[in-house]
Amino acid sequence: MQRPTLIVLSASLLILPACASAPPPARRDAPDRAPRIVRTNDPESPLRLGRVSPPAVLNGAPVSWESMHTPLVEAAGGVVLEELVLDRLLEAEAKRQGIDPGRLDTARELTILQRTLAGIDPGSGPQLLEELRRSRGLGPERFEALLRRTALMRALVAPRVVLTPESLSLATEIRFGEKRRVRIITVPSLIDAQTVLRRLERGEAFAEIAAGVSTDASAARGGLIEPLSPADPSYPAAFRQSVRALTPGQWSEPVALTGSYAIVKLEEIIPAQSVPDALNSPTIETDARAEQERILMTELARRLLNSASLNILDPTLQNAWRRRGNQ
Repeated sequence: MQRPTLIVLSASLLILPACASAPPPARRDAPDRAPRIVRTNDPESPLRLGRVSPPAVLNGAPVSWESMHTPLVEAAGGVVLEELVLDRLLEAEAKRQGIDPGRLDTARELTILQRTLAGIDPGSGPQLLEELRRSRGLGPERFEALLRRTALMRALVAPRVVLTPESLSLATEIRFGEKRRVRIITVPSLIDAQTVLRRLERGEAFAEIAAGVSTDASAARGGLIEPLSPADPSYPAAFRQSVRALTPGQWSEPVALTGSYAIVKLEEIIPAQSVPDALNSPTIETDARAEQERILMTELARRLLNSASLNILDPTLQNAWRRRGNQ
């Protein structure tokens, strides 16, 4: 299950500018079967000159952009439109608050993401990052935009972060308290979730079902997510309550999330750690600040999207927009 930060970043959650740069031009001596890459930032590109070349050629016949338009919109139009809308709304909000988007700390966002992924499997950070990109269809351009978007949101909410004794206590509990290692399966509907339950009751392995049907990025790991604290408010309350009620080896009834349903299996309970006598206050303060930022960033995105005046004229895109929460 992607935490809200990863949805924002990934959602959440995202790559260094050097890694997100465009691929090098195709070599002139490359074999004819290699796809030709046409860049829109090339002054001589047919796209820039008004001569739109086909995106692909099959056995000598062009595959037109027109034939791909509707399927592409159906597949991901809602998600892409939401990203573009949120980008514009955030730019306007930054301008209103006097924030310079050119001074964003995008490298820090990658560091935050890598630290989060390291919590899932300390030795597999790069692999998990690639899995996240692949599962969300995040190519170089969308990945870079996502990193920038998250940095802008963090800059916008930073003035509202206030550390209190309660927030520091919560951060201590999340870092050192008891944790749960779980696997999850997310599916679009309650009917799909009930089908998963029947398969589990027949004895099919949870990890194998997750790998085959889960819509979450953790599907490639058999549904395994980072160890979580039941006190961590960045997970939905219903999800945390369900996790608390489980014993190791047990799975939950379907849990309603935004746009999907989840089934959770508890793998193990990780005992609480003893809090060091000389507690590293800066570390706890960093945790507490990051927790508040996650919540405020999610609230900001929701508020901006809900208040926007968006008129979708294309029927196919309208349907994709309604389905975007399941993608």
